[in-house]
Amino acid sequence: MLLCVICLMVMTMGTVSAAPAEPVFEYSFTVDEDGNVIQPRAVPSVTCGLTNTSGSNYYAWARGRGTGSISVSVYLYKDGSQIGQASNSGTDNVTAQTSTRSLSSGTYTVRGYATNSTGTNQTSTTKVI
Repeated sequence: MLLCVICLMVMTMGTVSAAPAEPVFEYSFTVDEDGNVIQPRAVPSVTCGLTNTSGSNYYAWARGRGTGSISVSVYLYKDGSQIGQASNSGTDNVTAQTSTRSLSSGTYTVRGYATNSTGTNQTSTTKVI
């Protein structure tokens, strides 16, 4: 009988004191032909705007930030019609801007796009002049 009580205590204590299972994480890496780990890249961030240089003169710009080769495009629209566009490519931080132009009153939208090997990000802003 004593042996049964001891066995029951051992079994109960083992169950009560058992630690919860640890979560399992799996990681996978891409390696090049030399076995070096290739770092994953994120889609670049992008900002855009319309800058006043003086009087009624403005230029539209878009800036892409990330790692590696990035292409940036900016589009300027007035009341829904495209009136300007520029693009630029480079590494890490890239800016594209339209030429400075005189803008009359109206609603202007700037759309910026930044692309790398991972994908494209976009943003837009609207300004009433």
